Amino acid sequence: MVMPFGVSVAVKLLAGVLAAGFIYSVKKPEIRAPFMMVLVVLAAVAPSVSGAHSITTSVAPGTDDGMWNSMQWVKKNTSRDTVVMSWWDFGHLFAVAADRPVTFDGGSQNTPRAYWIGKALTTSNETLSRGILTMLSTSGDLAYETLDNYTDDSGKTAEILTATLGLPREEARAVMTGRYGLSDNEADSVLRYSHPAKPKPFVLVLSSDMLGKAPWWTYFGTWDFKKKTGSRYGYYPSLASSKPQVVNNTTVIQTVNTMVDQNNVLGTIIEKKANTTNATIAVGNNMTVQKINPHRLTIIEGDLLVKNEVVDSDAQLSLIVIGSGNQYTTIIMNRELEDSVFTKLFLMGGFNQTSFKFLHQEPGVLLWTAA
Repeated sequence: MVMPFGVSVAVKLLAGVLAAGFIYSVKKPEIRAPFMMVLVVLAAVAPSVSGAHSITTSVAPGTDDGMWNSMQWVKKNTSRDTVVMSWWDFGHLFAVAADRPVTFDGGSQNTPRAYWIGKALTTSNETLSRGILTMLSTSGDLAYETLDNYTDDSGKTAEILTATLGLPREEARAVMTGRYGLSDNEADSVLRYSHPAKPKPFVLVLSSDMLGKAPWWTYFGTWDFKKKTGSRYGYYPSLASSKPQVVNNTTVIQTVNTMVDQNNVLGTIIEKKANTTNATIAVGNNMTVQKINPHRLTIIEGDLLVKNEVVDSDAQLSLIVIGSGNQYTTIIMNRELEDSVFTKLFLMGGFNQTSFKFLHQEPGVLLWTAA
């Protein structure tokens, strides 16, 4: 920011000098031509300098201490060949702050990696997710590029790898040759990259900003190669909560999660009576509120999972409630995300899964690796 600011100050000073020079040039015709040349150059350059200054003075930081400290931890506690993996947004930051290779960044966001990283986060199949990340961290694009040579069909390639990446090598080989008709040599060529003999270590970075970006990584992760489109699923974390109110011996806490439209909000109503906690999704306004049972309701009190059950099999939204005392955070989500790897690792802290091992935590950031 110092450079454009300094240049802008210099331009202002130069403008004053040139104004005086202009008056002098009128009296001295012999210096008028070169002086006018300077004015033309200045007229061309000044808008760019002014624009640069405006941009640099208005830019806010794109990261925070939690993310930076996480990368510093990676730098100090992992081997040099460890690959840092996440959605693409922070790829360049990871490379600089952690001094480690990354698999996805702003330069590769329009490649097949968008599909595979999105799928690794969206799928409920933990071994598939781990297999995808192992493939990408070790051999990059080589597995699906090699398989494309045999199928000549990216959709079929994705289908075969989805069916095999979560399996041990020999089982994957049997599926490739038996179900999909690859020759032994073709299967072995793919397996060299999809199931590497010496996989590189990786760190999976999951952060709070990814909640808001879920419609993008789910869109690519659910890509339908025949329809040429994907599905957008989202998380709606609580934005604010109301003060607890006691109604008929029941403590009621309401949260606002997102705006449905100008007149209605999507929120949560939490009801605590004695040792029982229940929650419903609420849609409405100050006048009327409609209670909607979630597809799955998960309630965590302190460090205890007190409820994790399907409430309404027809509902399209699920709900996670995380509470400590009367302070609650709620996350409403599309039901398709309730068992996703992202939900399991970031929101549920890895509960009831064995494919990933927790490494480190900073505010808003969790680091995982293959178990």
